Amino acid sequence: MIRQPSRILAAGLVVFSLGTAAAAQPSGDGRQAVALGPEHQAMVLKEMRTMLESVQGILAGLSAGDREGAAEAASRAGMGMARGMPPALKTALPADFRRLGMRTHRGFDELAVAIRQGEGQDMILDRLSEHLTNCTGCHSAYRVTGKE
Repeated sequence: MIRQPSRILAAGLVVFSLGTAAAAQPSGDGRQAVALGPEHQAMVLKEMRTMLESVQGILAGLSAGDREGAAEAASRAGMGMARGMPPALKTALPADFRRLGMRTHRGFDELAVAIRQGEGQDMILDRLSEHLTNCTGCHSAYRVTGKE
């Protein structure tokens, strides 16, 4: 297997910068606030953390040559995560937010399949990079807040 540490490192830096940039945004930053009750807010934020952990697991697995570990990490953020969403949370989220979330979950499932089917590491990293545009798009457009 040919390793491309610079690509893996670059993807890791993108993930790190997403986490730090989102936390640094001022409250009047122009994003649409998604005001949720405490339980729903906790669920959405946990889902986002799980996605970020999955990205880290994918990168760690690929870097170590552990394709099954990378595929498992991708699967954890797949559609299985979305199936338990309470109906009240679905109605509380903006339609575009929900669609972006579903597209992201499907993308993680597709990534897991591609990894298991032996797709080349360069293509996997390209897919992951493209897939992360869902994450950056969501964090650019929305911010999850508590109801006041």
